[in-house]
Amino acid sequence: MAGVRRVCSQFAGAVGSGAGEDCDFDGRRAAAGATRKIDAGVRRAAPRNLLGAGKPAGLVIQAIRYLRKDGLSPAMIDRLRQRLDADTKADLRALAPDVPAWMQPVVRQIAET
Repeated sequence: MAGVRRVCSQFAGAVGSGAGEDCDFDGRRAAAGATRKIDAGVRRAAPRNLLGAGKPAGLVIQAIRYLRKDGLSPAMIDRLRQRLDADTKADLRALAPDVPAWMQPVVRQIAET
């Protein structure tokens, strides 16, 4: 029971609510008043929007998607081509067939060695 109160107290301090003593034994707040729903900001995403997630190649794909085709200048493409390492370029080549059709030529240009 003391461990649950300690965890509840830490949680209450982290989310900025009042003292942790108003927690019930199962970790829920037992204070008077209406409960509030906390929005964690997590949204569902389509798998095509998560290509290469957690890798530098995924970051490049997201940047291309954000800038769109007209926002990427040839100078930007050349700069990316020069600065990316061989592993990232290999990942981009592997992901190229899975990106939208308008992105494929841009991704292939960047992934050229």
